Amino acid sequence: MEHQAEVLLDRAREEQPDTVALIDPSAHDAIRLATKQVLDEQLGSFDPSPKGTGAKRWENVLKHAGLQAPPGRQIPADLDQVLSEVVELRHVLAHRAGRVDARALKKAPSLRYADGELVRVTHADYLTYSAALWTYGQEVTRRLLGNLAPVAPPLANWRQNYTVNA
Repeated sequence: MEHQAEVLLDRAREEQPDTVALIDPSAHDAIRLATKQVLDEQLGSFDPSPKGTGAKRWENVLKHAGLQAPPGRQIPADLDQVLSEVVELRHVLAHRAGRVDARALKKAPSLRYADGELVRVTHADYLTYSAALWTYGQEVTRRLLGNLAPVAPPLANWRQNYTVNA
């Protein structure tokens, strides 16, 4: 929360430079600390870095911003499974030179690879992963827009949410 407190102070410096100039520089630390305490109280203490697999990876962080899944609109299990796969494949591609490891298989047991096998993303894989990521991104955007969001299609139809001719 310390970073957020600093961002708020920077914003005050930009929007109200004359007012901020009147504040004794020694009081800035007290303001920063008070701002941090208020943010901690309002948002609760949490680790802002995503952890876990599937939608849970992001839902834990989104909850602190009031953007958690609303009742009756939970992420379907098959979408959650594919989100787990795509996150683990991203880790494998970025950190393991494309070779699947035991950690990835443990976190996403539905992956069709063996330990040490090189990842090969097929066109069908691309459509599935693309549809999952687009759908989840649109769902979070819909939550952000609230009542202004257009009527959302059922999440159960997520596999159809890919770009044609991709």
